[in-house]
Amino acid sequence: PPPATPGPFVLGAVIDGDADVVVLDPTVSGSHARLEVLTRGAGPDAEAQLVVADLSSTNGTYVNGARLRPWTETVLHPGDVLSLADPRVSYEVAVDPARVRGDAPGADAAGAWYDAEGGATSGSGGALAGAHPAIAAAAGLARALLAAMPANEPWRVTDPRDSPGLRARGLARSGDHAGAHAVLLDACARDPLDPGLWAQLANAERQRARRGVAGTSAGVARAFYRASCVGFEAAWRAGVAAGRA
Repeated sequence: PPPATPGPFVLGAVIDGDADVVVLDPTVSGSHARLEVLTRGAGPDAEAQLVVADLSSTNGTYVNGARLRPWTETVLHPGDVLSLADPRVSYEVAVDPARVRGDAPGADAAGAWYDAEGGATSGSGGALAGAHPAIAAAAGLARALLAAMPANEPWRVTDPRDSPGLRARGLARSGDHAGAHAVLLDACARDPLDPGLWAQLANAERQRARRGVAGTSAGVARAFYRASCVGFEAAWRAGVAAGRA
């Protein structure tokens, strides 16, 4: 069964720590889909929603037989059937009332920058003027985390020709997970409109939170995941609009 937490957590077929819930089926991608419980409001009036997003899986994620657009959050309701790649790998959504009442679960450092409605609580301007509040909030959080890091860290010595995403993967493969995380923080703060970088950073933050690294939390990962989904959705809409022009 999925962990009894608000998430985010990833369903996939890779047994190397990348997937929180391992689904051993050859049709399921290594990192296939993300599940998360979002809480609207607080206290006795709080309401929880379970959302799913396909992570650009090869064979798709389906809700009640309809294929989901990658990186687009879809609200799940009791009785819905969630399928990964194949109807054989299906799960019916059920609700445990004890887990969806009361104060918002997992409230933490991200709460100061981001709320469940996607609103930023810190000002943003410049290149972010007019950006979606979720992206502005995540960028503010990335800048705050960067500001708390020492100024002479080795990862800050960069070649402008480097792709930050590839550089972060290289650092992670060499065992420098902190350096990879910092490179992605810096890249997202500099280029907050790149949804792929936000997705990579969200995964890094989630894994750090799972390992109990000081200063990390699932709430921070949620803010970064939201920025990624918003960015991919905007890119998809822009592509559709361009096709109609």
